[in-house]
Amino acid sequence: MSGPRYARRDATRQPAADRQARVRGAAEVMRRFGALTWYGAYTGLYWAMVNGRLIEAETPEALGKEIMSARGRRAR
Repeated sequence: MSGPRYARRDATRQPAADRQARVRGAAEVMRRFGALTWYGAYTGLYWAMVNGRLIEAETPEALGKEIMSARGRRAR
């Protein structure tokens, strides 16, 4: 049996201001692209659900590009 795909990045131990900034980043992606998005404290990655698919990225900007790619559109 293999271990978890992602190594824990201890995002849950980061200062509250950092966590809040990540939540705001995910909310901004949700507002701009209309996809369900969140920041995964355990994985340290941003996530979105698009067309029944989970998408991940390290930054909100990269997540936006991945969302557009999954929809078959070019990101602005």
